[in-house]
Amino acid sequence: MFTTKPACSDGTIIDDPKFLANTQQKIEQTSKKLRRKRAPNFKKKIKASKRWRKVRKQISKLQNKVANQRQNWQHKVAAQIVSSNSLVATEKLNILLMP
Repeated sequence: MFTTKPACSDGTIIDDPKFLANTQQKIEQTSKKLRRKRAPNFKKKIKASKRWRKVRKQISKLQNKVANQRQNWQHKVAAQIVSSNSLVATEKLNILLMP
């Protein structure tokens, strides 16, 4: 999810939970259901079936759930860092130019 992980001055690194990995199987199953339904084809003027729209909505809900879980986790970690420290600083290091 992230290319970098937040680290505290005492050396503790905060790992991010794998929300997508936990929900991935359910998303794959519902995507498989979606492929079995009649999808819309605008060239042939074929409307999508009601069940196709219903399954597409289920996939959207699962993806939104993952996004909300990630955002909630980020807010909780940020609040925890701010409340436990009196000074918070960020630093961008250019590791390639370091000797």
